[in-house]
Amino acid sequence: MAFVKFRALFYLIFLVASQAFGASYQLFSEPGVRARGYSGILQNLQPNDQIVFSNERRFTVYRVLGEGGNTLVLDIGDGKALRLNTRPSNYKQFSLSWYVEGYSKLKDSGIPIVKVFLEESLPSEYLVVEKIPVEFTLDQVLVEGFQSPYKTETLYEALLDFAMTTERYAGIGDLKPAQIGWDGKKWILLDWGKTVVQKKWYLEGFAFLDMKYFEKLPEEFRVLVHSRLVALRRERCISNLRFWKWNGKGGHGMNEYREKSREQPRVILESPRLTSN
Repeated sequence: MAFVKFRALFYLIFLVASQAFGASYQLFSEPGVRARGYSGILQNLQPNDQIVFSNERRFTVYRVLGEGGNTLVLDIGDGKALRLNTRPSNYKQFSLSWYVEGYSKLKDSGIPIVKVFLEESLPSEYLVVEKIPVEFTLDQVLVEGFQSPYKTETLYEALLDFAMTTERYAGIGDLKPAQIGWDGKKWILLDWGKTVVQKKWYLEGFAFLDMKYFEKLPEEFRVLVHSRLVALRRERCISNLRFWKWNGKGGHGMNEYREKSREQPRVILESPRLTSN
């Protein structure tokens, strides 16, 4: 009887220890080469499991923060997260390197985005990024019946501010409501593709207006954000107005620029509020 109780106690201790320390998995056997069963390991990760990479870097997984068609995001503590690619290894689209390429173009843009810790990352295998306390994403807000502790006008005014930060861009790869998250104070761009196109001409399009599923946003907001973006771009163009100058030589010689030096009148932008539900 005592032996049976001892075995039961030993088994209980074993279970507690297993849950506390978790299992350890080698995700990459060689640089850039996934270990056998890679996809299955990612699907079955449990809290406190450890994952190891080809550079011997080891991370403890605390929970899954998010999962999409291409990426798994894991909480690794200390305010950081780990991005892993879930696509087949021979599928080059939406790879981590694409994310890094887009980040290099957006990090100084003024758009609120997730910070990537490149010095701690191995882009062929994983990225260490800032952990964002996302409460919900924009696509969730657009679902009929969505409820949150925030006023509708608060969310849309913050979204208007977010849209204004994208004015300089004609295109941002994979921009859509599911990639824009609310952290309690502002909207943040969580994901993007490698294609980031900065506008060159006044009449070029706007990345935010060309966002996938833009038509799902309320009509009054779509009209407002369009007018504000156009006004902001007009203001930028006025403040940097240039004139063609004829130098009498013809050909390409006529395409010389002369800066307009006198101060330009600013376009006054009002910020009408949306009515909450």
